Amino acid sequence: MINKILERGFIALAAYSYIFALISLILFVVAVVANAFIKNGKFDVVEIRKLLFNNMIFMLVFALLDYFLV
Repeated sequence: MINKILERGFIALAAYSYIFALISLILFVVAVVANAFIKNGKFDVVEIRKLLFNNMIFMLVFALLDYFLV
């Protein structure tokens, strides 16, 4: 019973992490393209990159927990 709860919980966390990573990646690509066209550097690409990499680290942690616990 606990394994089923853990399995469903990790699947839900992984799904939300993937969606958030996809949104972060889209924001990063849009910001880079917009900065290239504007030539002014209006968007802070470094902050979006930090957000994307933090999310990737959380996904790695969830994947490792899922592998070793379930």
